Amino acid sequence: MRWVIDPLDGTVNYLYGLPTWAVSIAAERDGETLVGVVEAPMRRETYHAVLGGGAYANGAALRVRPAPPLDQALVSTGFNYVATVRSHQADIAQQLIPRLRDIRRGGSGGDRPERCGRRTPGRLLRARPQPVGPGGGGPDRPGGGRADGWAAR
Repeated sequence: MRWVIDPLDGTVNYLYGLPTWAVSIAAERDGETLVGVVEAPMRRETYHAVLGGGAYANGAALRVRPAPPLDQALVSTGFNYVATVRSHQADIAQQLIPRLRDIRRGGSGGDRPERCGRRTPGRLLRARPQPVGPGGGGPDRPGGGRADGWAAR
């Protein structure tokens, strides 16, 4: 069993006083994420998922529906801190933006909206694999879906 813990996922956001940071914890076995929890204390939100057991936001089940066509998709992504990698990602973004409804960047890796089921997952600009939130890639590995019922307010 391998534990993956980021006690301050979104350090730069935290340092700038932005509420989009989280505490992320996951357990892996043989490279597969079995369980994960993301706690976003500034928003009083807790997300958790168990492989094959669904994903939840503040105890409410997340449900996945098909992703919209690309021209109707709101895509969320992140950019690397290494300038050369970020430049390459910007080139890709420049090609994609005219084909998308819109693109967003913000939050920590674990606190990003697509990980919490709020927007279409945006893995388009990743230059290499990155750690993922609960369930190994969004709400219980939706494979590019969009989640409903993420947290009643």
